[in-house]
Amino acid sequence: MQRLRALAIVLLCLGAALLLLLFWQFTDVYFVLGGDGVDPTAGQESRYLWTASACVAAMFGAAACGTLANSKVWGPLGGIGVVLAVVAAIVLAVPTDRWVPDPAPNELPSNYEPCFSGSNDCGPGG
Repeated sequence: MQRLRALAIVLLCLGAALLLLLFWQFTDVYFVLGGDGVDPTAGQESRYLWTASACVAAMFGAAACGTLANSKVWGPLGGIGVVLAVVAAIVLAVPTDRWVPDPAPNELPSNYEPCFSGSNDCGPGG
């Protein structure tokens, strides 16, 4: 029980450090004073995935260890940590459109013929 409680504390501290690292990585990619914003590199995207995954796993491990140790402090704190880690992973995503689905393709019908202004080739209503 004592070891599980200690492991919960260590994992909570690790998860908190990783939460701060997620925020730092997000500002490192997107905080620009003047000039245009930049697109994140593949390395920055990979770093985000590893950090976010490790953060959620550490917080989940802290919650599990705290619960298994029957701790009235570390179990609930670990649960709060899981929620914070998931929210941070969603809000501080790199790239920021990671959770936005791609728009549906807008394909024209195969019999489409463009109608240009000033031409007499337009059909009725054109």
